Amino acid sequence: MLSYEFTKFYENWNRKVEEYRDDDLRTHFDRFFTLYVLYNRLYAETTFEMARNNQIRFVNRSTFPDKTAATDYVVQFIGANNFIDCIEGNQSSKNAFEQLKSLIEKEKFHILLDLITGDSNRQKDLELLELLNSDIAADKAKAITKVVYAIRCNLFHGHKQFAGVQVEILVPVTTILKRIVECLYNKLKTTDLSANHTDGMDTLQN
Repeated sequence: MLSYEFTKFYENWNRKVEEYRDDDLRTHFDRFFTLYVLYNRLYAETTFEMARNNQIRFVNRSTFPDKTAATDYVVQFIGANNFIDCIEGNQSSKNAFEQLKSLIEKEKFHILLDLITGDSNRQKDLELLELLNSDIAADKAKAITKVVYAIRCNLFHGHKQFAGVQVEILVPVTTILKRIVECLYNKLKTTDLSANHTDGMDTLQN
């Protein structure tokens, strides 16, 4: 169960997100950054809970598996089918998802950038787009979280310039991220993970 401190953290940071109501470039960047802080706390808590309940195992690790937690464990925890229902069952996030796929298809934005050079890779983006259109729930769900994580990396590592053109990609991605945050929080709030113990577990290694 979620602690009082965790619940207050969620409520306070969610309030911060809702306070960004302007439509200027700074607001769109700030809304995404703030929402990602909240997502980070949620997927960290998800990972720790899954580890405590032996659903995943930390072996020979000295660092937190940030990317895996954000793109994989979230989907495992919510469940791939439930994750897709979460996105496509809400009109705002469903529309944002279709808009996102269109932007990638038309090559209006590059998603999977080299984290050192910032160079784009169209082939990888097309492979990502194929997964976003997949009929396999797990593939589609993980592709969605992979896009969100990639945008986060592109912003945090300075590969997305502070320019008005970025609003077109930030709007749908932020809408999708907000929906993921809501669904993940609700899952954490209502699930007793100790009741979901499984002998099949992933092993986290360096």
